[in-house]
Amino acid sequence: MPLKLFRRGKVWYVRGTVRGTRVYESTGTADRRQAEAYRAKREAELWQRSVFGGRGTRTFAEAALIYLEGRELSPSYRATLRRVVAYFGPMRLEEIDQSALDAYIRRYHRGAAPGTIVRAVITPVTAIMRAAAKRGWCDPPAFERPRVRSPEPRFLTEEEAERLIAASAPHLRPLVIFLLYTGARLHEALRLQWRDVDLHARRVTLRQTKTGEVLGVPLHDRVFLALASLPHRDGHVFRTPRGTPYYDSGGRGGSPIKTAFKAACRRAGLEGVRVHDLRHTYASWLVQRGVHLRTVAELLGHRTLQMVQRYAHLAPEHLRAAVDLLPDGAGSVQRPARARSRS
Repeated sequence: MPLKLFRRGKVWYVRGTVRGTRVYESTGTADRRQAEAYRAKREAELWQRSVFGGRGTRTFAEAALIYLEGRELSPSYRATLRRVVAYFGPMRLEEIDQSALDAYIRRYHRGAAPGTIVRAVITPVTAIMRAAAKRGWCDPPAFERPRVRSPEPRFLTEEEAERLIAASAPHLRPLVIFLLYTGARLHEALRLQWRDVDLHARRVTLRQTKTGEVLGVPLHDRVFLALASLPHRDGHVFRTPRGTPYYDSGGRGGSPIKTAFKAACRRAGLEGVRVHDLRHTYASWLVQRGVHLRTVAELLGHRTLQMVQRYAHLAPEHLRAAVDLLPDGAGSVQRPARARSRS
């Protein structure tokens, strides 16, 4: 029998059976019109669920709960999720298409930069709906992503790097040295555990890399000294001033060292420097000292040379050497002596 309203005290309830599902629940209101709207909506949901299963009735809020379960998220990313859930939460997943996303962007992010739209809207909404799609609640999302122009790599000179190290707070200085002299990504460094540091062999093992592969990195003397000076030998290597591990943003934005790093750059007189530029600096220093691009790629954890081609212009000598091997017009070939590479 269809759902019917009845009153208990001041509150209206619904009771009945829809396609085999028995319902006896409060509408949460004493207003008859609101209770009737609840009854009609609930009955429609039960009909849809009986015909289509959970696929036609699951809401974005339900999917968000599934996505959040057991995840460690940064405060900034949690705030982003709260905003999108507040807007899309009551909507059924099947209603959230490109038009719905565009409406949200026009309302809350009109005129925003492409990178902001990706971080604040597309990334969190896509992540939640992918979690739902894995459970058969909706189709996999396929939202348009505005093209985000990557900033040009910034390479610090040796003098600039020294100023940055000197200007860094005591808890930040070992991390800055580590990033400059290993080329590790920030999240790789912050996840580093002491069990993966071998000071005797002067080597660390990065287990949670972007590519998913384990990467062994040799330690420069300066990194060795920075790590050896740390007061602890267990758990996370790099810690906050309180001695606690940094939160793990999981690559979703919200750098946990943003404030301290900006303050160090300001004291060092450096503008427009990002934490990731320390990785670029490491690569540029290697190339400028004659290290082959393939070796640089291996040290950075890149599978191909494509990602390190951006550094090729820093050491054009190998191109000149190749051209000099061409015939000199007299039937002979010049083979100039190669300069010794320094690593």
